Amino acid sequence: MVPIQAEQQAKLVSLFKETLGQDEYTKLLSGEPSIQKYLDAGKQVSFESILPLLRISGSAQFTPDQENRYWSALQTALVSNEETDWQQIVDDTVAAIKDYRNRKNDARNRIFALVDNATYDKEVRVHWRTSYLQYNTSFTAAALSFLTEDFDVTLIPYCANEEVPVWMRKRAIARVINDADNKEEVSNLIASYWNTLIADFRKAMAEAKPRSASVSDSDTSYPRLTCYNVEQLLTPDISSATWPLQMATSFSGHDSTRRKISGLLAIGTEQAKISSLILSAAEHARQQKKSNPSINELTLAEAVAVVEGYLRDMRAFWQFRSSDFHAIYRWLEDGAALVEVPEVLRWWLENDEKNHLCSSIPEGEPPAKDKPVVTIEDKVIKVDGKIITDEQLRENIEKLGEVIGKI
Repeated sequence: MVPIQAEQQAKLVSLFKETLGQDEYTKLLSGEPSIQKYLDAGKQVSFESILPLLRISGSAQFTPDQENRYWSALQTALVSNEETDWQQIVDDTVAAIKDYRNRKNDARNRIFALVDNATYDKEVRVHWRTSYLQYNTSFTAAALSFLTEDFDVTLIPYCANEEVPVWMRKRAIARVINDADNKEEVSNLIASYWNTLIADFRKAMAEAKPRSASVSDSDTSYPRLTCYNVEQLLTPDISSATWPLQMATSFSGHDSTRRKISGLLAIGTEQAKISSLILSAAEHARQQKKSNPSINELTLAEAVAVVEGYLRDMRAFWQFRSSDFHAIYRWLEDGAALVEVPEVLRWWLENDEKNHLCSSIPEGEPPAKDKPVVTIEDKVIKVDGKIITDEQLRENIEKLGEVIGKI
């Protein structure tokens, strides 16, 4: 799972042994994998001491078996029993999203302070297009969330229930397939808008010039490895995961890092365990910068990594696919043999716990004017008091693309 080369790995091992102690490091790597122990160990290792030893030219590559181990571990971490306080999880997620948006705004302000006027103008344009896109797709996001929630909580258990006649299960999934297909088309369209914004941001940062001599040329080089983008480089590409799992690992933060470490430990190789330590140290560094922003001010490279990560994570919300709906329908049409059960149903059948993998998409910052009144009543979305159909959703998103292109 390169990209950590053998020479780099040897130097990292020496650093960890020196910092943690030979015995502690040996116990950590050879003992029973413990996520908490890796998180605790990461607090003892300075991410700044790790950075000079890392020369990563691209993302790590994983074998199919390693990816399966990784995503299975994450999915296990997301399955819980009936005692789980789901409302608390929702509240915590909303708080994390708001915090992430605030961090993105702080990072943008830092970029504005450090780059020249030409780059400033380019980034301001990306900023306004981002806010406009995010806010005006919020009701589409809500509709998508309702669909996935109904699929996870209601449809999957119903379609897996052998006591229900096949024709009834088939009819239930058939009712929502067209809806899922429509949502996939809209999702793809919105994802394309995010791709354009990401490309424009990367181009602006690659051409960035410092505002003053206090920012060295090396500080404006792009991209650079930081505690804000290292997770992306050392873990599997989220586009290979199911849509709900992409949501669970998008936002950087303690919970996301914990899940990613659980996946790396499930892979079990020495490099995966070393990567877990690096992720832990990076999360500790992020928390330190968050708690003391005036002392631990973001460098330009770190600010760029935060903003780009935010744009990437927003795009990840729009990777919805209707393939699971079709797979269940085909399985039922073929007779619903348990030996050929689709993967999305297999997990539910093999686990007693209730599976809640649905996720909502955060509403963006409202524009200064022309703000529509969006209300949700019994999962029915209304804009300015009128119910929004799938056809209207698509039309609105297509018009949105035209508006964004003019900003």
